[in-house]
Amino acid sequence: MTPRFIVLLIIVAAINICWQTFRAWLPKFVQIGRGYSEPEMLYLTRVQHGHRVGCIAAGAATLC
Repeated sequence: MTPRFIVLLIIVAAINICWQTFRAWLPKFVQIGRGYSEPEMLYLTRVQHGHRVGCIAAGAATLC
């Protein structure tokens, strides 16, 4: 393994750890820490997962 590849692995791991922590704790934080109701929290979670559409669209655009 080259040093560049090791750095890439570290960066990818850091990004994924941050994202998964954010994804898992956001609903609880919004509901308990900020006082949002459950329907509001569920709406924000749906918006958060809307990034998947952008990821799929970006992937599809690279195929063209």
